[in-house]
Amino acid sequence: MTDHDAEHAERSAALARALDTIGSVTREFAAQRRSPFGSHAVGRSGMDALFLLSRADGLTIRALAEGLGVTSSAVTQLLETLSAKGLVLSTAHPSDGRSRIIRLSQGARLEVDEFQRGYADLLAPRFDSLSTREVVELAALLAKVEISDTGRAAAAAPVAAAAPVTEGSL
Repeated sequence: MTDHDAEHAERSAALARALDTIGSVTREFAAQRRSPFGSHAVGRSGMDALFLLSRADGLTIRALAEGLGVTSSAVTQLLETLSAKGLVLSTAHPSDGRSRIIRLSQGARLEVDEFQRGYADLLAPRFDSLSTREVVELAALLAKVEISDTGRAAAAAPVAAAAPVTEGSL
């Protein structure tokens, strides 16, 4: 076995252990059967859209469509439902009058924040054996991991300096 083969085998084994741990943490969380927006029937696409929006300070319909891997017309239809439930707001794009910026409503933002705090509180004991420095390093390493096209597109497309958020039509 060459040094390259040995290094590849070590990397593969370490990756398998890391993925097993990630899977275990994910299963532990999923077993709790908790989700935000429980009082709203938003479906999987709606939930995905809301979480993409929670990671950005506004997304255009096009950016959201790219993030979800669907068409802009599908996003427009989805956003009509989410808007009617009071979960998203739409404002004019600050530099493109033909485009809209979509954001979570204040209530939806609070619900996502509460859900994420609960998620962190539930899983925090799994990380008690790590120092603060190690947790920071883990977060930095995970941020370097290539994420799915959905997450990458949404993370790359936030809109800054948009007009103030007000109730608006899509």
